[in-house]
Amino acid sequence: MNPEPAPPFGIIACDVLEMEVVERLRRLNLEPREVRFLEMGKHDFPSMLREDLQATIRDCEDSGCERLIFVYGLCSNSILGLVAQKAEMIFPRAHDCITLFLGHRQRYAEIQKETPGTYWFSPGWCRGQRVPGPDHFERVEAAFREKFDDEEDVAYLMEMEREKYALYRTAAFTDLGDGPIEESRADTQKAAAYMGMEFVHHPGDDRLLNQLLTGPWNSHDFLVVPPGETIRHSADDAIIQCTACQKSTASEEHGA
Repeated sequence: MNPEPAPPFGIIACDVLEMEVVERLRRLNLEPREVRFLEMGKHDFPSMLREDLQATIRDCEDSGCERLIFVYGLCSNSILGLVAQKAEMIFPRAHDCITLFLGHRQRYAEIQKETPGTYWFSPGWCRGQRVPGPDHFERVEAAFREKFDDEEDVAYLMEMEREKYALYRTAAFTDLGDGPIEESRADTQKAAAYMGMEFVHHPGDDRLLNQLLTGPWNSHDFLVVPPGETIRHSADDAIIQCTACQKSTASEEHGA
């Protein structure tokens, strides 16, 4: 008996992982009906990102997608409250995209425990100029000078901007080996030297990303949300949950 064909599916991802996702769709010979990349800058405004994600869900459902795969972590709670009316949604159990680079949230947690005060860099974050360093502070200062004439105001705001990174001691670069990464690695080393951080390279592991794109989706590493159900925060290692998923898991544990 031939297996049932996979339902038409869509990919909704942050463009910080665009290069990595596109490469794996090619390698794995996957043909999603929809592939949508949302701007990484929306992370600064979680409610705005949530609205964009919800609108993208509706668009993908209207195009016939019956399954939606999210290349997103919890990401400042921006995925909480999302709901699809027709499609099932699949999420990795991850706080942010670094888990998808490292291959598992346990590895991420271990590194964070061993080296607290780690600031993470990746090729996408470097390309998007979303990381600290001399170029970042030059852009920020120029933006402040456009808004404020008083030098003391600009100096104070720049001091506050630098304070945001005062507790970080390590600049950790990770990648999945796709594309020209040497420039991003060099940018991270430059930023580390400028910020007085130690540079560390953690090689990536794409097993979690591959499995997210292809399945199967075990309940330990992924959350599968049925149509009509919404996603919520879980105050434990599971990170995210939904009511129907909890009921299903409980039934399985009791042999139902």
